[in-house]
Amino acid sequence: MRVVELIAQGAKRLSEAGCLDVWLESVLILSHTLGKNKEWVLAHPEAQVEEEEEHLFLSLLERRAKREPLPYILGQVEFYGITLKIDRRALIPRPETELLVEKALDWARSLPSLTVADVGTGSGAVAIALALHLGEKGLVYGLDSSPQALELAQENAALNRVEKRIVFLLSDLLSALEKPVDLIVANLPYVPSAQLEKLAPELQWEPREALDGGPDGLESIRKLLSQAPSYLKRGGAILLEVGPGQARKVKALARKAFPHARISSFPDLRGIMRVVMVEDASP
Repeated sequence: MRVVELIAQGAKRLSEAGCLDVWLESVLILSHTLGKNKEWVLAHPEAQVEEEEEHLFLSLLERRAKREPLPYILGQVEFYGITLKIDRRALIPRPETELLVEKALDWARSLPSLTVADVGTGSGAVAIALALHLGEKGLVYGLDSSPQALELAQENAALNRVEKRIVFLLSDLLSALEKPVDLIVANLPYVPSAQLEKLAPELQWEPREALDGGPDGLESIRKLLSQAPSYLKRGGAILLEVGPGQARKVKALARKAFPHARISSFPDLRGIMRVVMVEDASP
C-alpha cells in the first residue's frame, strides 16, 4: 500500500477506537514504523510501503486502538527540549511538568552552586533537564521507590550524557539522602484514589503507584513535607507539582512544616495552579 492509504486507514481505525488527533497519530506511528521523520512521510504520500512494514504498522496501530499511550508505542517522549526513552516502568512526562523545571531553574539562577533532590524521579525527566541546564554548578539526586523506574532513569541519563551529574537512589521520598540539599523538586502522585478508574483509558496503562495520591490525593505530598525540614538546607526551597484545586491545601500543609516560609503558587498554561513553591525564611 501507499503511505497516504496507510495514514488514512490508520486514522479511521483510531477514530473508531475513540482516540483524538487521529491523523497526526497515524502519521507518527507510520514514521516510527518506516524509521523516517514525520516530514518525510508527509512529503512522500505516494511512496510504496513494503508488506513487512505494513504489517508492523498495523500491529502498532492496534496497540494504540486499545488505548495504549502513544509514547509507550513509540518508545520515546520529548520533555523540555530533550528526548527520553519511555516505557511502562515509569509515568509518561507531561508538558505541565516543564513548569516545575522552569521555576527550579529560575530559583537556582542566582546561586553559584547547589544540590537538588528530584523526588519521585520516574523516567528521570526533571532530574535530567535540571542537570543539563545547571551544568557543572549543580549536583542532582534522583530519588524513587521503584527500582524499575530508577533503571529507566539511569538509561535516560546516559542517553543524554548527564550520568556523572546525577546520583540515583532507591528511596522512600527523601529518606535515602545523607545530607540536606538546597532545592527539593517533586512531581508526586496526586490523583485521589477514587478518581483513578474515571481517568482516560490511556492512564490505566501507566504505573498506578505513580498516580495514586491516596484518599485526598495528598498522601505523598503530606509525607514529603513532614520529612522536608530535616532534608532542606536553611534558605533552601521546595517546588511541588500539584493537581487541579490542590494548591490551597498544599500551601496550608507547607505552612505547618515551614512556619516562616515564603509560599507561592504558579499557574500552568491552562490557568491551573500547578506548582507550589516553599522558600525557607527561618531566622
